[in-house]
Amino acid sequence: MVLCSHPVSAGEPQVHDGESAPARAWHAAMEHGDLAALAAMHDAHTIAYSPGSVEVKGGQAIMAGYADLFAHFTVAVKVEDAHWIEVPPLVVSWGLTTLTLHPKNGGADVVSHTRFTDAALADGDHWRYVVDHASKPTK
Repeated sequence: MVLCSHPVSAGEPQVHDGESAPARAWHAAMEHGDLAALAAMHDAHTIAYSPGSVEVKGGQAIMAGYADLFAHFTVAVKVEDAHWIEVPPLVVSWGLTTLTLHPKNGGADVVSHTRFTDAALADGDHWRYVVDHASKPTK
């Protein structure tokens, strides 16, 4: 059984603490309600797994969800216990998020706690998600 077709040098790649570059870009886009920035991060091949849906395929469908979210809420994002690893051009990130959704028409905030794992490719001057998975922790 072949697990890796090229030599791996000791210590590479390394797990880093904190938000990865793709996670920071997503974080900023969410807090600014920036649909254009989010659209650049998702294409026809992106797959998203999120709380409340089994699977969403393709940037157009994913963006419909973001557009609906931003039509009703402004968003505050808190990322905790985040880590990432990079094997260019791929970055894999994981951690915990708290999304606080502030209703635009008033009312109580909606707070959502999730864990996330994603893989993104460097694509010119931005990041493009291959897969984005968020789920509710069981406790």
